[in-house]
Amino acid sequence: MKFPFLFLISMITNSMLYSQVDVVRDSLDSPIDMAFINDDVYVALQGQNPTTGKIITFSVIDQSNSYTTLIDSLPYPRSIAIMDSVVYVGFPSSIKTLDLKKSIYLLNDLPIDFEDFSFPKSLKFVNETLFFAENSGISKIDFNNSPLQKEFIVSDLSDIPLSIEYYNEKIFLGAGKSIFTYDLESNELIEIISDLEHEVYSLLIIEGYLYIDQGAFSYEQEDILVFNLNDPNLTSMLFCDDIISVVGLTEYDKAIYLARQKPNFDGVFEGQIIRLNKQIISNSKNIIKSSLEVYPNPTSNEVYISLSSSTISQIQLIDATGVLIKIFTDTNRIELGECPRGLYYIKILDKTHKEISIEKIIKS
Repeated sequence: MKFPFLFLISMITNSMLYSQVDVVRDSLDSPIDMAFINDDVYVALQGQNPTTGKIITFSVIDQSNSYTTLIDSLPYPRSIAIMDSVVYVGFPSSIKTLDLKKSIYLLNDLPIDFEDFSFPKSLKFVNETLFFAENSGISKIDFNNSPLQKEFIVSDLSDIPLSIEYYNEKIFLGAGKSIFTYDLESNELIEIISDLEHEVYSLLIIEGYLYIDQGAFSYEQEDILVFNLNDPNLTSMLFCDDIISVVGLTEYDKAIYLARQKPNFDGVFEGQIIRLNKQIISNSKNIIKSSLEVYPNPTSNEVYISLSSSTISQIQLIDATGVLIKIFTDTNRIELGECPRGLYYIKILDKTHKEISIEKIIKS
């Protein structure tokens, strides 16, 4: 995979960036996935043996290294999601629930007439529907239906999908060395990124930016890449390559939390939850935005933006005093027309009406 724009953020050798990386919890028994309710994070620990898994919880604003075990002696928990104070946990052949409103924590089977779960992983709720990756593809359970039923939506992948995400009515899924999108309206499956250097472990989307954790199973090399989904060329950069053994990415309060299983010399995995703070994420977005082009500039009339019109909802033309002059919709081209010569700004918004960039232009 060739990256149009490649920048390196080194979190170990650069002391300024390293100060923005926090080890939230250390000495955990193989964390694999996590989910948040406000400041409380719920973590699935796989354990070192098949029946030593746990579900634990702690507050990410608590500076101690303590946590509370909700339930233990679990057989290889792989994934976790939360909806309405109910924790959903994926196991090798089932999905079970843990009701946090109960005084005694017990795992319960989903009330579903379907036994054939194939290692459900990367659970993701979209409204009342639970999507999840399996060894056999992508499936969903709509909790508005009674009785509950499992439905296959993607079953023709050549590689096992390990992670899914949701953005703009699409399910993003990582399988092998590729990223696919599944359109929930058209049911169309499209490969959007291929020929990555390593297998995709985990996906995360924050405000139109796709973070991909990819690595070699030998733990010798691992990268986190970030792609701009608002750019039809999927402009990308290397976000991090100094934190190996990451197995899960989760976002909370605009920070990225990483579940890490670091092998030691005894063959035991020393688990950590690591937080990359908001400033690192903001810096990466600013760098990747720098690939956006506005041309010609200066101009006598027309200005083009190097983004597809399908990703732009508005372009706002603003004069040098901050007065909004005109709004252009669903286009990547504007005309300054009868505007006097001088300095102007254009504010570009995506389809969710979030700001992509503000660019300076000169009318000559």
